[in-house]
Amino acid sequence: MSGLTARRAQILQQGMTIWFGQEKSPGRLGLRFPLGMEGQRSGMDEKRPDLPPEQMAKIFSGVEIFVPSAEDPIRLTVDELTGIEIGLDRKSDIFSYEIKIPLSRSENIPYGIDARPGETILVDIDVPKMEMGAGSGKRDAGGPMGGEMGGGRGGDMAGRPDMPGSKNLKFRITVHLADKNQ
Repeated sequence: MSGLTARRAQILQQGMTIWFGQEKSPGRLGLRFPLGMEGQRSGMDEKRPDLPPEQMAKIFSGVEIFVPSAEDPIRLTVDELTGIEIGLDRKSDIFSYEIKIPLSRSENIPYGIDARPGETILVDIDVPKMEMGAGSGKRDAGGPMGGEMGGGRGGDMAGRPDMPGSKNLKFRITVHLADKNQ
C-alpha cells in the first residue's frame, strides 16, 4: 500500500480521536470518529483498500464524545449529535475530514469547547497503531498529547501485537480565534 493509502486504512480500521481545548484547561472535549472497525472483519487488502458500502456506513454512523464530567465516553449516532457536525468524504485519492464544533455550550448545545474570541485552542489528532487482526476488538481511544485522560497502548485488550511498520499518528494544531475587536 502507498503511504497515503496505508494511513487511510489505519484511520478506517483503528478510528481517530480529536481533542479540542485550551492548553491549561482542566478538561478537553474529545471526539472519536470514525470509530473504526470494532468487531468487524476488515474487507481491505493491499490491492483494493476500499470497503464495501455497508461496512463504510457502519464505520461512519457512530461517534464517541469524551467530556471531563463523564468517566466513559458518550456514544451517539452521528444523527443524534446536537451542535456538532462531522463527516468524512473521499473523492478519488483525496480523503477529507470535516467537523464543526460549537465554541460554547448551552442548554440546547451540550458539547462545546468553551472558548472565547481571541483565545487559543489546541487541536490534537490521534490515530492508534494498526494491529495484527485489527477490527476484531476494541482499543483504547488514546488521549490528548501530554497524557491527559488516558493514552494509547501497543495492541488492544486481547494483546494483539502492532502491525509491523505501523506507528501512532499524532498531530497538534494551534488555532488562534479571531477577536471581533481586531
